Amino acid sequence: MENLCYNLDGYDPEFNLMKEKHNLEEKEYLVLKEHKNKITPPNEKYSSFRTRASWCPSGRLIRKSYEEIINALYEHYFGISVNDLTFAQAIEEMTETRLKNKTISFNTAKHYLDDSKKYIPSALANKPIVSIKKSHIINYFDDLIGDGSLISKKTVSNIKTIFNKTFDFINLRDDMTVIDCKSIRISDMTRRCITVDNSNEVYDRAEIEALNRFLDTIEPNVYSCAIQLLTCLTIRVGELRALKWTDIDYENRQISLEHSMVSKNIDGKKESQIYVNYMKAHSNSGKRIIDLSDYALYILSKLQAINGNNEYIFQSGGKKPVSTNKINAALEKYCNEIGIRYRSTHKIRFYTCSTLYENGIDENTIRYYMGHSSIGMTRHYDRRKVKRLTTEEINKTLGFSVPEKGLTQFDPK
Repeated sequence: MENLCYNLDGYDPEFNLMKEKHNLEEKEYLVLKEHKNKITPPNEKYSSFRTRASWCPSGRLIRKSYEEIINALYEHYFGISVNDLTFAQAIEEMTETRLKNKTISFNTAKHYLDDSKKYIPSALANKPIVSIKKSHIINYFDDLIGDGSLISKKTVSNIKTIFNKTFDFINLRDDMTVIDCKSIRISDMTRRCITVDNSNEVYDRAEIEALNRFLDTIEPNVYSCAIQLLTCLTIRVGELRALKWTDIDYENRQISLEHSMVSKNIDGKKESQIYVNYMKAHSNSGKRIIDLSDYALYILSKLQAINGNNEYIFQSGGKKPVSTNKINAALEKYCNEIGIRYRSTHKIRFYTCSTLYENGIDENTIRYYMGHSSIGMTRHYDRRKVKRLTTEEINKTLGFSVPEKGLTQFDPK
C-alpha cells in the first residue's frame, strides 16, 4: 500500500505528487470524496453513465462507461488547473462536449480541430486561455490576414467562429471567466481578404439538361440515378442516401424526408454510414414532405428495376447506402465525358433552389422544400445570374397609370 495515494488510515494529502500513478480504484476513491452528485448507470431510456456537473454546458457529464466518467471527473477535480488550461485544450474540450451533446456534427468537429491546428500558431494555442486578452486576438487576426492576398474571407470567418464558440463555452463554467470574444470585431481587417465570386459555381439549366440527357443514354446505375434525382428534388445528399422505399408515396406522388446519413466518431474511427432520425443541425424544419415530378417518378422506376428488393433506395452491393464521395466521383466522371465543368452534388442543390425562384415560387414554400429554418438561409442558395422583374411585374409594383396623352408621347425606339 506504500505506493497508493490513500491507505487504511484515510486520504494522503500528498496525492498530487502521485497522481500520475493513480489507478482506477484510487481515482474512484478520490472522485467520490469530492463529487457529491449521484452517478447514474444506463437504463432503458439512457445508454450512458451520467451525473450532474455544473461545469458542463448541459449541466450533465455523460460518458459511455463507468471508467470513462470516473476519469472525466478525476480530470476535473485533480487534473489541469483552470489557470493552466490552454487555448488548444479549451478548443478540444469545447469540440468534444458539443459533439457528445450532438450540437455539432462529426464533420464540423473535425473542421474545428483541423483548422485550429492549421491556422493557430503554437504560441497562442499553448497560452492559458484565461490570460488571452483582446489585443492578443486582434494582433493574431491582423497577422493571419496580412494584405489579404493569401486567405479568403470565408476561411477567416470560420476561424473566428472557433474562437467565439470556445470562449463562450469556457464562460459557461462556474470556475472560469474569459473575455467575450464575440465583441471583438474584425470586419475592417477582413475587407483586405481576397474576394471569391461563387456566383458561377452553380450548374445552369442547360448544363443540367445536358447531364440528364447523357445519363438517359447510358445503362442506369445507382450513381447515375442519384445524380438525376438530385436535379429534380430539393434534397441534401445525406437525405438522399438515407432514403428507403417506404419513404415513397406513389399514390400521392410524394416523398417523405425524415432521416439522414451522417458521419460519426465510433470508437475512435470515422463512420460515415450512420442512419439517424434527424436532419442537418438537428433542426425539425429539415423534416418535410415534398412532391414528385414525372421525371422524379421516372428515375425511381429505373432504381426500382435495379435494386427494388433492397432496404435503401441507393444501395449498391452491401447493406449500406452508397457514399457521398462515390456519388461525387461519378458526377465528376460524367461531367468530364460531356465536357461541362464539374461541381459537387451540393451545387446541384443551389441549382434547384435558384430554379424555384426563377419560376416565381413563393419564398416561404421554397424555404419549406429546401428544409431550411430561416428565409435567410434559403436566400443564400438563390444564385440566379439575372434577378429582374418583368415589365408586367414592374408596372404592377412600382408603376402608376399613365395619362393617355403621355402614352402617345412615349416612343420605345
